[in-house]
Amino acid sequence: SLLQEMQKTDVLIPLPLLSTITVILPFTALIFCLTCSIILDFDKATSTHCELPEFAPSISSVIGGAAPQEYVWKICIALQFWPRLLFARIYFTYFKTRTASQLVSLNYGLNLLENYSLIGLSFVSSSDYFVIHEVFFITFMMTSMLSMLLTMFHLYSRCGFQARNHWERVSIQYKKVLTKMILVSAGLALYFYWRHNEFCEPFVYSFFALSEYSIVLCNMVYHWLAAYDFHDFIVCLRCSKLSVQRGNGRGSDLLWS
Repeated sequence: SLLQEMQKTDVLIPLPLLSTITVILPFTALIFCLTCSIILDFDKATSTHCELPEFAPSISSVIGGAAPQEYVWKICIALQFWPRLLFARIYFTYFKTRTASQLVSLNYGLNLLENYSLIGLSFVSSSDYFVIHEVFFITFMMTSMLSMLLTMFHLYSRCGFQARNHWERVSIQYKKVLTKMILVSAGLALYFYWRHNEFCEPFVYSFFALSEYSIVLCNMVYHWLAAYDFHDFIVCLRCSKLSVQRGNGRGSDLLWS
């Protein structure tokens, strides 16, 4: 029957392609939301309680301020959610088999919490429930940075991990730079946010917004580097069973099933 024939068919997706799609979704949504907010209602997008001039809207205002931005962002974040969970699981197995660390499960938990927090801050807008949105945002930031620090300065450097090819070595180098950039940007964001609320000076909130964009863009590139870590792996969907393996399909190279 047609159903039996479909069940025998393998669906193969290269992990680099899946990684690229997963990152392109929120990136294009962010560009779309930012562009629409600036063109359609710049004054509303940059308004704050201080009622002072600003030159850049915050991420919260562009993704949750109005239609159609809000709906585009929510759709793209929802679409990238399940692949992000898959990559979190793949990295769990990756580090479990490549390191001797007892903190791999903690890193996996941070990855999951980061993804759920992103969903939360995307679907609960700051204009509707500011406190809840703020909790999701802080959780997203903290879990994201803690996972990066744990990965870069523990799992890669102190647990016997050895890069096996050029792709992994390049990925680690880029991730180190991105992690440092995110830490600097997070420090600047905290400073500008405090200064904005303490002194209500012109343009300070815009500098906070720029720090936000820096963090988010670096985060996207960091996660896209899964395309380097698993450059020759594929996702194989066979009869409702999901597995991740090298493109040649050798059993010894099975990463997850």
